[in-house]
Amino acid sequence: MRHTLVISDVHLCEGVPGDDLWMRWRQNPYFPDTEFAAVVDHLLGGALDPDDRLDLVFNGDLFDFDAGRVIDGKALFEDLPRTEPVAIDLLDRILADHEGYVAALARLLRAGHRVIFVSGNHDPQLGFPGVRIRLRERLANAAGHVRFGDSVLFRTWFWQGPD
Repeated sequence: MRHTLVISDVHLCEGVPGDDLWMRWRQNPYFPDTEFAAVVDHLLGGALDPDDRLDLVFNGDLFDFDAGRVIDGKALFEDLPRTEPVAIDLLDRILADHEGYVAALARLLRAGHRVIFVSGNHDPQLGFPGVRIRLRERLANAAGHVRFGDSVLFRTWFWQGPD
């Protein structure tokens, strides 16, 4: 049986050190990585039957490329150009701060499930080929250099499954 889980508006971004009240959403203790990993582990730990397949759809804004970079421990709210090299740099920074999220995705993919990334208004840069390649590489490395083929999909507008 195939199941679909849709998650949107996670807004993963580069972490900011410190304890500013208004920046808590960008601080490591408040990242959603642990909760997401718990959901993945629950699914892989028996919530899904061994023959079941899951399509995990990130329905926009998994990443928040608009949150800006962190330089010298401070969040910079800069109007960065929406170019492929800038987006790859931001993706690398975000993924480095969300290793728990990456590891959970790698476990899901290694178990034979599929992940679909739909671009949102905070992560339209997922449409860049280089960003897609880098994200696939990071997931493959986290999974022990596994190649996922069509198990990692990208869509710029919407995704419709076979059912």
